[in-house]
Amino acid sequence: MLSLTAAYKAGEELPEPAKSNVKKSIERRAARLPQSPHAETFAGVPAVDLDTGELLTLDQIQALVYYARRYGLDPARGHVVSMHGQPYIGIDGYLYHAHDKNIPYSLTGRPLVEDELKALGCEPGDLGWYSMVERHDTHQVFEGYGFVRKSETTERSKKHPDKLRYPVVAEKPGVMVIKRADWQVLRRAFPIGESQDDGES
Repeated sequence: MLSLTAAYKAGEELPEPAKSNVKKSIERRAARLPQSPHAETFAGVPAVDLDTGELLTLDQIQALVYYARRYGLDPARGHVVSMHGQPYIGIDGYLYHAHDKNIPYSLTGRPLVEDELKALGCEPGDLGWYSMVERHDTHQVFEGYGFVRKSETTERSKKHPDKLRYPVVAEKPGVMVIKRADWQVLRRAFPIGESQDDGES
């Protein structure tokens, strides 16, 4: 079951005062993000790169806003993210799209067991997750896999050796492995806004 914040981002209408409280919570979290002379935080729009944790410039954040609106998404709900400088629709964006278009579906998942990890070329210490979406309107089944390599939690940045290369992944690898699998399967089930397909940069 989705939390109130997740439900709001996915497009569900919440009763008052929950709706106002969720919006205020998102704005408070945005205000607490790191600031710099070259970055600006818009309420609800992620101000850091999802993989590297680097602050985004004002131009990059504005590009995310444009990208979200191009596909009928809400940038204030965090529907788009930046990964290595590229705009991508996030999990919340796909859930919102499905809700907005009244697409019936189910999303399930489970951790990959040791034998499955070995068969997929993983090494000891790597994490893996399997996600599945079933679209009840078309009766299609989509699968997705997510992985977090052990090196991602320990590798140091080449530019800043005192910092981790993937701080977001290293902080919560168990959460990230699920998000990667869910993101992969949702983009297959609801193929909108693919950067590699429409030439976005």
